[in-house]
Amino acid sequence: MLGCLSLITRNVMFANNTVYFLLLIFSGANIPLETLPSLIQNISYALPLTRGIAAAREIIAGSSFASISNLLTGELLIGVVYTILGYALYRAFEFEAKRRGTLEVI
Repeated sequence: MLGCLSLITRNVMFANNTVYFLLLIFSGANIPLETLPSLIQNISYALPLTRGIAAAREIIAGSSFASISNLLTGELLIGVVYTILGYALYRAFEFEAKRRGTLEVI
């Protein structure tokens, strides 16, 4: 989804780095979700990676694949939603870039 920004702006790395670090915080990769405020915990479950990180931690702790299947299913569904949203954003930003004439600007 963030790659779409490169169609309409030159400096996309600032946005990419900001979102990257926010994902590290909100997904539970660096900070356990239980220590975050409840509002941020609710937001984190709508983000990619959150369930995958939780599943990986459970596997390392010795859980079976059957016990994490619901986490992986949720991650798959989030992935499908983000793929559809990313494609829709790509089409919209492509249209905007063509309208502005910035599609081939370096």
